[in-house]
Amino acid sequence: MKCPYCDREMLFGALTTTRDRPCFVEDGRRLTFGEAISGVGQLTATKAKGIGTGTPAHYCSACRKMIIETGVCR
Repeated sequence: MKCPYCDREMLFGALTTTRDRPCFVEDGRRLTFGEAISGVGQLTATKAKGIGTGTPAHYCSACRKMIIETGVCR
């Protein structure tokens, strides 16, 4: 896959996690404790946890950008 920022070839791999799942929080906002434990903001692409699980991703080492397909839990 070509990087949409610099047009160089991207590396294919996976976004993985070992403990907590990555999440998205809008700038200037904090999650409440209840939202955090209920999964608000978690990336749906990384719901699977455990050894060997991951979300397919493309990474550009030149731009340091990563592209994944995901949704955000509300």
